[in-house]
Amino acid sequence: MLQTSLSAWLRSPQNAKNSLELKQGASALHHANRNCSDTQGPTHTTDAIEAPQTGSVDAQMASSRFDLPCNVEIVPCSEEHLQSFRRLNTLLLPIPYQNSFYKEILNDPLTASITRVAIWKEGPQDASIPSTTLSERRPTVQLVAGIRCRLLPDRSSLSATASPILYVSTIGTLAPFRGHAIASRLLDVVAFDAAERYGARKMIAHVWEANEEALGWYRKRGFGIVGREQDYYTRLAPKTAAWVVEKKLSATGILAKHGAPQQPSAMRQGS
Repeated sequence: MLQTSLSAWLRSPQNAKNSLELKQGASALHHANRNCSDTQGPTHTTDAIEAPQTGSVDAQMASSRFDLPCNVEIVPCSEEHLQSFRRLNTLLLPIPYQNSFYKEILNDPLTASITRVAIWKEGPQDASIPSTTLSERRPTVQLVAGIRCRLLPDRSSLSATASPILYVSTIGTLAPFRGHAIASRLLDVVAFDAAERYGARKMIAHVWEANEEALGWYRKRGFGIVGREQDYYTRLAPKTAAWVVEKKLSATGILAKHGAPQQPSAMRQGS
């Protein structure tokens, strides 16, 4: 159980530039906690350590460990994806996010390293998405899902070297692309990176109290309810509460679930 109000911590002005001091070799990480009301509802139906480069081989290999449809690729969120990622969140989530929420992905290497998007590549003969005739099919590339996280200090621990908490700010998948476990894989990829690179041992999220399907989604993935935040969604009318859900993190546990590392899946090219 969190010993302090998580929403109060996220919104506290004195924590707007809070530094996390973590150990991983000789490196150190500074992460600024931004003032924003994080909304949670996956799919809506159903800092020092030195942050790694988002396009690094390590990041690519971490993503390649998780099975996906062969025409889906999980990648870091770059500038070219930002508008589509924002559009996805606007469509799926009841509360809009400010420009700073998205700019931080580009400007803060740590935030970038725990943000991922899923790209769906549809070839000319890909029957996964309905179309009128084969002759009308054209290769398309579309951002269909995304996850954006933050690292928070563990306020329940008195230790100065306590492991950070991975906080899921947003996660969602466009409705036509659900049923392929894309959101689950996004969660696993980011959780693996947070556990392996930053030593995170816990993952938490807020879930809108009225969204029973989203709560069930988290429970199926090993999360449990550890608290309730009254009037968490202050920009909704009326104000509504949120469940705080939590899951223990282990890089080895994630790998055990998915098996040995695999080479990146070949992208479907017109077949």
